[in-house]
Amino acid sequence: MRLVLGRRISQVDAAALARQGTLAIVFDRLDARFRITRGDAQVAHDTNFQTELAVKEVLWEFAGLAPSERQPLIEKAISTRREQIARETLVESRTSTLRRLIIDMDRRAPAFRAFLRNAQRLLSEQERTLRAHLPQVEATRSLEALYRIYENHFARALCLQDSDYGRRP
Repeated sequence: MRLVLGRRISQVDAAALARQGTLAIVFDRLDARFRITRGDAQVAHDTNFQTELAVKEVLWEFAGLAPSERQPLIEKAISTRREQIARETLVESRTSTLRRLIIDMDRRAPAFRAFLRNAQRLLSEQERTLRAHLPQVEATRSLEALYRIYENHFARALCLQDSDYGRRP
């Protein structure tokens, strides 16, 4: 990056500008373009974008493009930058949401582990009670129903689909 008239310009753009003529002419044209703010409020405050666009405009001018030919290119650059800003905003939002979820899950982990231990303890007690007080055939049917109940509760606690563990709805 090169600092030109107080703005950061890429090495490639600086070299391209340097090939266009005297530095005085290049600096005058760049300075004139730097004073113009292009686009709406979304891109107007993006100094890096405004600098890149000013450099492109000067290079297009040196390439012999008429103002009417440059205008669609400028509009396309502004449109592309708006889309990029929208994508960046979406990524930031999703990143923020993901971070909050991770923090929330981490915060809830001890309570969830305690819930699972208590549920497992209760299940073991209910299994022992059924086996101790019911005949084998009835105990087996009762245990099957009990396991189905616990599977549903655990699946709901984990927000699982019925197909995640090969269970039928």
